[in-house]
Amino acid sequence: MPEFKLTGSMATSSVKPGGAARGEITVEIPEGWHFYAPGVEKYKKLDIKATEGPLEGVKFTYPQGEMATLVDEKVPVYQGKVTVKFEGKAASAKPGAVVFRPVISWQACSANICLPPESREVEIKFTVR
Repeated sequence: MPEFKLTGSMATSSVKPGGAARGEITVEIPEGWHFYAPGVEKYKKLDIKATEGPLEGVKFTYPQGEMATLVDEKVPVYQGKVTVKFEGKAASAKPGAVVFRPVISWQACSANICLPPESREVEIKFTVR
């Protein structure tokens, strides 16, 4: 079974209450596997959702996928390392250490098979000061 590594980081280690918080989530996809990128319609694409927590109005910015021909169809995919940027506001976060826990969902495929869809949470720690 391939191992998909997820990491998250903030652009700065601390944010003012009500201030903008920026960071990124990196997904490492092993060689020989791919995820579908946004823009695909019939397949489960890489998707990140913000959960309740210290950030509000979170927007994710996905890189453009590379076009691949799979089963006689051109589709956007991600391979290797993919970095998704995010931005939100620490509007109601109280001062102190906080954790943002977005949920990342995907379906990994190789040239021969697709694994069942998977979801995982990543913890991104920062301080509201």
